[in-house]
Amino acid sequence: MKKILFILLFPFMSINAQETESKNLQLGVFLQPEITKSRSTLPDGVGSTSTSPKIGVVGGFDFQFRLSKSVGFRSGLGFGVKRFIHDWNGLTFGGPSLSQAYLRSEVTLTEFQIPAHFLFSLKKGFYIALGAEFSGVLSSSMTRTLNYTDGTEVKLNNTEIQRNNLSGQLGVGYRIPLQENTLLIEPYFKHYFSDGVIVDNYLMNVGIRLTYQL
Repeated sequence: MKKILFILLFPFMSINAQETESKNLQLGVFLQPEITKSRSTLPDGVGSTSTSPKIGVVGGFDFQFRLSKSVGFRSGLGFGVKRFIHDWNGLTFGGPSLSQAYLRSEVTLTEFQIPAHFLFSLKKGFYIALGAEFSGVLSSSMTRTLNYTDGTEVKLNNTEIQRNNLSGQLGVGYRIPLQENTLLIEPYFKHYFSDGVIVDNYLMNVGIRLTYQL
């Protein structure tokens, strides 16, 4: 009787094992150093802006589902810090005599990130990562200083940034097989869709994502 039950159940046991393997769920941890710049959309006649990037870092965990032989989906949770200096040049203030100045903002953001990326496999271990990412602000600070051409400095009140944002991301990566795991190296470019930090300035990130798949 036991032999008969085993013979009857064996095909279903095999199917369940194959289904488990075919899910191709891969878990990983990642670290991504990056720099932050901004793209200005200020109208003409109100000065110009420039960004001095600083190195920030994001780390967390992710998971990848293999949707087909050449397409996968990636999501997860990351926590990171962004830092940069933003200068608004060519400001003119009225009065008995016109005064020229520039406004310097030193920004630090701590945020969490939830990505939704599609991975398209290419030949020889290369792949393209394309998708969006939601960013939520955990803490922030923006120290602003008004610098006049005569050397006078005026400290303005600090501003907290509490606006969440959405960004698009494009990366080109390479998979390096290890003994039982895989290392992914992925340079990427990210562009935010709203000016959530400084008015009429859209943040951009350039970095490299290092993922160790468990």
